[in-house]
Order: sequence, then structure tokens, then C-alpha cells
Amino acid sequence: MNLILEKYKEYLINKKYSENSIHSYCEELERYFQWVNLYTPSIDSKVLEEVRWEDIEDGYLPCGNISNATYNKRHSTLKVFYDYLIKREMCSINPMNKINKLKIQKKEPIFLTKEEVDEILFQARNFQGENSKRNNCILLVFLESGIRLSELTELKKTDFTKNRIHVEHGKGDKERFTFISNTTLIFLKAYWDNRKDSSPYAFVTGRGEPKKITEDNIRKIVINYTKMASINKNITPHKLRHTFATHYYEKTKDLRRLQMILGHASSNTTDIYAHVVNNAEEENIQNGLYN
Repeated sequence: MNLILEKYKEYLINKKYSENSIHSYCEELERYFQWVNLYTPSIDSKVLEEVRWEDIEDGYLPCGNISNATYNKRHSTLKVFYDYLIKREMCSINPMNKINKLKIQKKEPIFLTKEEVDEILFQARNFQGENSKRNNCILLVFLESGIRLSELTELKKTDFTKNRIHVEHGKGDKERFTFISNTTLIFLKAYWDNRKDSSPYAFVTGRGEPKKITEDNIRKIVINYTKMASINKNITPHKLRHTFATHYYEKTKDLRRLQMILGHASSNTTDIYAHVVNNAEEENIQNGLYN
């Protein structure tokens, strides 16, 4: 790996980016470096600064049979990378500032209906297999807090105070608080009391020496319980976040509060949930979002 890219990876790790995000950014930048290498034998900050924005726009960004979303992902990756180089005085200009992103038609998020939430939680509470208590708690925390997958794996028991969850290092290393119901708190305490390990993490692997649960473990849990509930949707941990956001807005009609809970930097990201909800009423989240 190029030395500049190695340093950038260290920077992303220190900024608490998720493993998936770091892998995605570095993979895209390696592709960009390979494209630059077509025109120069070696890459350093001087070479990167001399790449013309017109060449990036016409040559690199549209390379391959890609969607508008992939084009914009490449754009964002390079823009953030060049901002990093400028902050470290390795470049003086960001060529991406001259290039516009492509317009993308917003799609309504896929989410579970309240009936589907009831069914998936019924399966989780009544299944008596290994780690069933843990898995039930994981699904409840996703559905009631809107937390991200990468954030959930990092949660410690001490991050739970009554009904509040302290997300110490959210996306972009931002701190925030979100919430769970009294019922979920009871399930969590029962799961923790049943554990024999001394791990500080809220959720751990069930075999051998306990370690914090991985993102892949959680994806499999969500897929398995979706199948058990006979739900014919491609449900992922992120779709559970969509589910929370949709039903939270349905109850509160408070987009600003929802933006804070989800940790969205821009309200534009949150606005989409207003389009999938027709009716709403005020209720205390502590009594249960899906009641």
C-alpha cells in the first residue's frame, strides 16, 4: 500500500471510522491510485496535486459501467481525501471542488411494518437456542434506538444509563444519546446477569473466551430471525435503523429530534422519513415505540 494511503488509513482509524467504511474508502483510493499510475510511474503528494480536475471528471469518475450512486461515492471519497491532504499541507487545492455530484432520485427506505416487528420480536423472545437472550436484546436495541451497526458492536454495559444509550464515538467520531424502553432495559439486565464473563462489552460472542460481537455476527442474526418470521424482505441491520426512524416519526412528527437521535449531519438525510408516514401522535418513547 502507498505510504500516503497508509497514513490516511491510520487517520481514519484514529477518527473512529467503522471497519467497513475504512475498507471502502481505501479500496476506492487504491483504484484511484492505479488510475493515476497509468500516467506516472510513482505517486506522491506533488503528483496528486497536479492531477487536473477535468481529467478526474472525464476519466476516473465515470470509469466502468457504474450507477450515479457509485459515481457520487467516488466523488465523496476523493473530496474527503484531498481535504485531508490540504490540512496536512501536502496539497494546496482540492480538484473535487470543481466537480458536481450527479443527481439521484431518492428512494423510500425499506422498513418493517409494526406487524412485522411484532413477528420478528415474537420469534426472538420465544426461540430457546444458544444466545437467544443476547439476540433478542440486539434486535430490540436496533429497533428502539436507531443505532448504527458499527456503533452497536462498540457499546459497553456502562453506556446504558436507565433508558439512555451513550454513543461515545458515532459516525465521524460524534457523540450523542439515544433511547430504549423500560422493557428492553429489563431484557438487557437479564442477559447480562446470565453471562459468566467479565467483558465490559454489552454484546459478546457466545463461544470460547468472550469477545465483543462482530458486525458479521449481527448481520447473520438479523437475517436468521427475518427468515424465522417469514418476512419476505431483504432486511439488514441498516433496514432496522430505517424501521426505527419511520415509526419514531410516525409517533412524534419531530424530524429535528429524529435527526439528533440518528446522528445525521444534515436534515436532508432525515427528511425522507416524512415521506413514508401519514399519521402521527405524541407518545413517550420509554413506554415502547411499537405499542
